[in-house]
Amino acid sequence: MINKISLALITSFIGISMLYSQQPVTITGVTQKERKTDIKLFKTVEGKLNAISTTSPDGKGKFGFLFYPEKEGFYAVGTGTEITQQDNYVFYFKPGDKLNLVINDSAYQLAGSVNSDENKILEQWFKKSFPIMRKAIYFNKTMSTYEDFFPQFSALQPQLSTFINTAKTANPVFNKIIKHYLDANLTEIALGFLNTPRTKHPGDDTPKPDYYKTLDIKKFSQNTEVFQFPYGNRLVNSLLGYAMRPVYADKNFDRSAENMLNKQLSYVVNDTLKGEIVLSKLESMKSYLEYLALQEKYNRYLLTGLQQKRAFDKQAALAEFKPGTPGYNFKYPDPAGNEFSLASFKGKVVLVDVWATWCGPCKVEIPHLKTLEEEMKGKNVAIVSVSVDEEKDKEKWKKFIVDEKLGGTQLYAKGWSDIAKFYQINGIPRFLLFDKDGKLITHDAPRPSNPDLKKMIEKYL
Repeated sequence: MINKISLALITSFIGISMLYSQQPVTITGVTQKERKTDIKLFKTVEGKLNAISTTSPDGKGKFGFLFYPEKEGFYAVGTGTEITQQDNYVFYFKPGDKLNLVINDSAYQLAGSVNSDENKILEQWFKKSFPIMRKAIYFNKTMSTYEDFFPQFSALQPQLSTFINTAKTANPVFNKIIKHYLDANLTEIALGFLNTPRTKHPGDDTPKPDYYKTLDIKKFSQNTEVFQFPYGNRLVNSLLGYAMRPVYADKNFDRSAENMLNKQLSYVVNDTLKGEIVLSKLESMKSYLEYLALQEKYNRYLLTGLQQKRAFDKQAALAEFKPGTPGYNFKYPDPAGNEFSLASFKGKVVLVDVWATWCGPCKVEIPHLKTLEEEMKGKNVAIVSVSVDEEKDKEKWKKFIVDEKLGGTQLYAKGWSDIAKFYQINGIPRFLLFDKDGKLITHDAPRPSNPDLKKMIEKYL
């Protein structure tokens, strides 16, 4: 029975009918840690952990979760963070599963008879790999060095490989992926040891277990299967770092940012995973102009919605609204569905009007905008109106364009989307002005009712 104090309810579905169409996952447990910290439930999102609920154990250490899984697959429970493997334990859930566990310092064990066969397999793996996993992951507690780790790894690795090849349940979906996951986890342990602080490090000439000779990033970068693993993203980066060691040691190698990135990408097979390598570089950048230059060359690898969002968030964080900086290349459809971007109007001075049909002050500016458009006829000026009306008002927007005989280029942004977020637009109307090369003149131009706007446009013609 789940304690009322520690019960966390998560509903992750669109629509009530979907919510009740499947069974929830029930997690009950006890933490025996001396310090009773919050317990978190994580889901896997593109090879990383994402916390979806947090609960506090009661006075006896009991806690619980009840949630509807978005999909069958790997999750994690523990007291750690989204970016660390310490104190988080990986489980596999499908609708209707139950999990009962006891958490200790650096370890867990299943309890009772409710646990699924999938999670029994994962517990067996945890117990078998624990001696080397603890030394690799809990490096600050074990103070292990290669002198004791390498022999123990060599002794355990054959047993673990045998287990990987024989792990099986009655669930064909689980069976299809579990061998790859366990293989990835063993690789994480091997590389995790090398990538964490030690009092004594092996030299390049130090003999390593033969297993290290088998490590190949291409094995895990053929497709995006690694995205299903809680630490899959980190695994790819660790393997990449291992593969790049000879490059880092080569003093004659051209270490320019672009050349290093090209070399890294050469080791990775799948384009989506290449996107993660590109993002890692983009997210480390501190210059807006350098960011834009790199993104323009490698944007083709940012294939998933989450990757594109992360790239946008970084670009927005670096953005400098100084005159002469490249404008954000928004892209939106017109009423007929034809897409236009800022780049579509290159060669013209571009006035962008961010507005909505429900906005009174926006409507006040419409007659002045029409007058300005008439005065700019025959000149290299593009007037682009971007509506932030919500989806429910899209037809209203289309009708408004016809009824009010709006000119220029009318685009639909579907709510407060990227142009509003990028330029930090919290109120409308807002007018943005760009020169013929798509560079920013101002992100807060005078309104058409102000004669200064016309003078500003003419200056840049």
